[in-house]
Amino acid sequence: MHHVALCLAAIACGCAARATYADDLTIATDRPGILYGTEVVPVGRVQVEAGVPTWQRSDSNGERDTLITTPTSLRIGVSDAFEFQIVSSPFDRDRMHGAAGDDSVSGSGDLQLGAKWLLRTTDAHGPRFALIGYVSLPTGSRAFTAGRPGYNLNLVGNWNLADDTNFGAMLGATHMPIASGGHADSGIVAVNLSRSFSDRLGGYVETGWFPGFRNAQSTALAGAGVTWLVTNRFQIDGFFDRGLNKDSPDWALGTGASVLF
Repeated sequence: MHHVALCLAAIACGCAARATYADDLTIATDRPGILYGTEVVPVGRVQVEAGVPTWQRSDSNGERDTLITTPTSLRIGVSDAFEFQIVSSPFDRDRMHGAAGDDSVSGSGDLQLGAKWLLRTTDAHGPRFALIGYVSLPTGSRAFTAGRPGYNLNLVGNWNLADDTNFGAMLGATHMPIASGGHADSGIVAVNLSRSFSDRLGGYVETGWFPGFRNAQSTALAGAGVTWLVTNRFQIDGFFDRGLNKDSPDWALGTGASVLF
């Protein structure tokens, strides 16, 4: 399956090399943060977004679980309203520290195939809506694979409140396999408020609730992040989130980089 992803990436890069666009293209990313963006990658272009890395810590009953991941997305523009995505985490490391000592496992995460469809766009101040869905394939290392296919679907809306301020909201649902043989069903309800401080610097605050419907615990997070547009096609970012209940990770934070080819 990873060979398929590499072939698709090579085809997309070839399309990008043949396409001609104005030099004023500016990258629009899905990271950082809980919410996805409503923008799609320009036709024939390829965009890579990577967490380098993302760090998460959970403390419970005298034990500490520290998880490091490298979430990476390959986004390929197909039309003015549609893009294809290939998502994975090439390297994960989970370290458990408790009274009995330390233990750790490393490997790669499952491969996800996804798509984003821009449902509606209006004038500059009107709402934009996008549908984003993924199929998770059990290609990861033993410690980091779900073992069977899983599914995720999200509806994202974005409203321009002012020239430099935007409000976003997302509703989602996830259906993932669990070790017992059944599935875990959970939801996503998230909002954010983002602001551009200059042509290059932006920031946001966010909160998200992930209700567990079946075989899943309910979690909630709140946090903030910043983005810096180094060039029109290269962005770096940083973020943090704090868990809001006992079942949530205590902290999640990370940095990332995104580039539009």
